[in-house]
Amino acid sequence: MAHGSEGHRADETVRSIPPRLLDLKATAAYLGVSPWTVRDLEFSGVLRRVNIPLGPRKELRKLLFDRQDLDRLVETWKGG
Repeated sequence: MAHGSEGHRADETVRSIPPRLLDLKATAAYLGVSPWTVRDLEFSGVLRRVNIPLGPRKELRKLLFDRQDLDRLVETWKGG
């Protein structure tokens, strides 16, 4: 039975690790703006998305953003 509780603790550990890549909705929430604003920032080149390759000349279509890039961007917006 102890083995089962070890697996449960491992699951909790994985869930407690914040994701580095955030989807559109999570990015908007993280920055405190709307998803449309995030789309506009990405389209204008202010915000870089992470492109995940899926094979030759293919990539994941989902918009994903690196939390570290978001933090750096906020710092530049603050003038820091």
